[in-house]
Amino acid sequence: MGTESDNAARGLLVELEERLATHDLDRMAEFFTDDVVLIGDSVENFDRSSTVAYLKLMADMTPTVRWDWDRVSVVYDSPEVMCFAAAGAMTFYNEEQEPLGQSEPFRVTCLAVRTAAGWRLQHFHGSAPQAE
Repeated sequence: MGTESDNAARGLLVELEERLATHDLDRMAEFFTDDVVLIGDSVENFDRSSTVAYLKLMADMTPTVRWDWDRVSVVYDSPEVMCFAAAGAMTFYNEEQEPLGQSEPFRVTCLAVRTAAGWRLQHFHGSAPQAE
């Protein structure tokens, strides 16, 4: 069983996954701060407009991403800021919730800040480890 902080971080990852699964761009984008930095394997978004443009691609795609986190570790936790890392697997699912292919390793680092609307991600870095 994880610590209270680890459980809070897992809760943020679950909320992110649920928002992405809606394919509703507004719902997806409101989970990120105005000064968000989002980095992936092939993209670097250093502002809100480029992050929202990236999220639009995710909203428009048919498959839905789901994660299974093996490990979540909070690096820093205060009442207003939480920084954490997670490692596990990512799988895409079709509209019937059937997996499309095999799960692939995936990892993230996130910085969440507490706002009047609740926790929001100010930084998200997600990547798939490359095979050697």
